[in-house]
Formats: sequence, structure tokens, C-alpha cells
Amino acid sequence: MRTLWKWLHEEGMFGWNYWHLLKNPWKVPQEAYYRMKWFVQRGRRGYSDVDQWNLYAYVAGWLPEAIKGLRANKLGHPVDLTAEKWATILKEMEAGLRAAKAVAEMSYKTLDECMILQKRADKGLKLFVKHFFSLWS
Repeated sequence: MRTLWKWLHEEGMFGWNYWHLLKNPWKVPQEAYYRMKWFVQRGRRGYSDVDQWNLYAYVAGWLPEAIKGLRANKLGHPVDLTAEKWATILKEMEAGLRAAKAVAEMSYKTLDECMILQKRADKGLKLFVKHFFSLWS
């Protein structure tokens, strides 16, 4: 069973732990307002003000899943590629974008791991640029 102390210091609402929210109760309506504002902005224009602060991480957050869905649908592929080759390219793009997200979030432990992720990200991003106009289903 969790203790009260541990519960208060875990992540609570909006990324703030409960202890901080108890000490600063005005944060809850303020954060709720901004979260709703950003939700509406994403619905209207596809991105929000908060997404612009770290646009590469925002794009790297949802784009790998979109490419994974494109690969899973298998509805089409570029004329000059076979379906299998296109699936391989999409898989490498997805892996590269996931690596880019890991680099952006600094979720690596060593410099060597960072370099491997960076190489994978570079490869995936080059494929993304090369096949940008082929990303349709």
C-alpha cells in the first residue's frame, strides 16, 4: 500500500505532483484552461502554441505511429518499388523517427547509444525526405 507521502510526490494532474497542486491550487484551473485551448487549436489548425515550442518532438511523437499505420494498411506503394521494399522503407522511416524522438527526449544512457540513435534518426529522416510525396494510402 502506498504511503501518503509517496502519493503526494508522484506525478498527479497535468504533470504536476499532488503536493505542488495542494500548495498552488490556482494551477489546476489555469492548466485546465491551457489544455482546452491547445486542444481546440490542434483541432482548428493541426498544432497548438505549445507544440511550436518543441515542434520536432511534437512531430516525432505522432509521426512514427502514422507511418506504422500506413505500413499496416498496405493499400498501395510507389510504382517503382515492390510492396515488400516499400514496407521495409516505411519500417526504417518509423525506426528513424522513433530514434529522433529518443534523441529529442534525451532518453539514452551513454554517448555511444546517443550516436547510434542519431545515425538511425539520420537514416530514417533521409528516407522520409526522399519519399515524402509517396506517403499516401
